[in-house]
Amino acid sequence: MAVQKPVSKILTPAQSPAWHVVGHAEAKALLIDERIGMSHPDPARADWYTTDDVSGRPRGGSETEYEEHAEWRRAMNQVFSPSKLAKAAAGTEEVAERILSRLAAGPQPVDVNAEYAIPLCSAVIFKVLDIPDTDLDLVQGWTDEGATTGDVDRSLRGMKALLGFATRLVRERRGGDGSDAVAELLRASAGTGAASDAGRVVKLVAGMLAFGRETPASALSNAILLLLTHPEQRELLRSDPSLLPGAVEEALRLFHPPAATPHGLLR
Repeated sequence: MAVQKPVSKILTPAQSPAWHVVGHAEAKALLIDERIGMSHPDPARADWYTTDDVSGRPRGGSETEYEEHAEWRRAMNQVFSPSKLAKAAAGTEEVAERILSRLAAGPQPVDVNAEYAIPLCSAVIFKVLDIPDTDLDLVQGWTDEGATTGDVDRSLRGMKALLGFATRLVRERRGGDGSDAVAELLRASAGTGAASDAGRVVKLVAGMLAFGRETPASALSNAILLLLTHPEQRELLRSDPSLLPGAVEEALRLFHPPAATPHGLLR
């Protein structure tokens, strides 16, 4: 079996030249190098990963990308502190048990991703954002449209609707004293001076609505698939539950994020 080089030159599906970096040390060095980022000073003239996939195109340039990222990371650390995450997760096991009981009593087989992973992760992120469950189907529809590949108009329509929902949510919570993530993020961002018009908070909220449930749901479904296809590991975990933390870490290591391209994340 040939050993893959840590850095190699490739052509993207759009036939643009690119570097494929898989070595841990090399990837780590690049991720802390401020010459490398997600933006491009002239996206229209930049090399693309694909010609029809929105996620395969670089976004507009920003000379302050790293400074802005640092400001928002500080704000997000306040919003998603360990204590707040523990509080949000407190009822997760109960929700999971309720969903599993309903599925066990219903027709078999079931779509694990659609009927278990997405409802569970949706319940958690909606609890964090303090959004009524009645909006679940609406948001799910918009995120499905926004993730559409090969149909840019449909994808943009879904993203526009999701951003509109997030805008209304931020407008309602602005200036309030709530303890939900939206209200706290608004207060935290005001403290950093990073978002005078709350525009970036809107984008963050929309991102949490989309990826705050889609990505964890995909990771959860992938972990279930790994256990189903590796019965010896499943039985080992059943016989020794203390192995669960390591099993979770291994499942996440093997997980391929939906937002990533087949070659990984673009920079």
